[in-house]
Amino acid sequence: MRFLAFCFLTTVLFSCQKKEINSYQLSHDGENFDAPLLDSGTFLVTARYLASEFDLSDNLTKVGVYTKEVPVSSTIEVYGSMQDLENGNTLSALLVNCRAEHWNLYDLEPAVNLNGLDTLYIAFRFTNNEKLQVIGCDQGPTKEGGDLILPYQSTQFTTFTAYRPGNSINWNIRGFAE
Repeated sequence: MRFLAFCFLTTVLFSCQKKEINSYQLSHDGENFDAPLLDSGTFLVTARYLASEFDLSDNLTKVGVYTKEVPVSSTIEVYGSMQDLENGNTLSALLVNCRAEHWNLYDLEPAVNLNGLDTLYIAFRFTNNEKLQVIGCDQGPTKEGGDLILPYQSTQFTTFTAYRPGNSINWNIRGFAE
């Protein structure tokens, strides 16, 4: 009888253990330092990650963005290449609400499968009707892929360093994969 009780308890204990999930963060940025003052209009800022920075067997499950001020509208967008980014072909797009001076964390439903991607672009598109400091940034120095921007009324992506010479930052945009 004791042996049966032991077997039963052992089975229950082992079957109740949670599967270990290997989650990690994709980020080029450090702690939030400030947010650049941008004119009214629609902007798209993105962080780019190469396949060597993530596991191709994983999924992007969450995106975090620091916002200093609240835009009129905003979306989280995920792209698999610069061509997709330029053509608007998203792997995921989520209309979001932001809180001021806050890290905003959003679940991607469904998660974005990273299998087969050479690059991953995690983007934040926002519109403001006046000059605002929306998207947070660190104080640099800029890391490769950390400060891409599509300025208002532009058709060409550039780095924020080229857009605003003398500024060396990384956007406060983070991805979470598992």
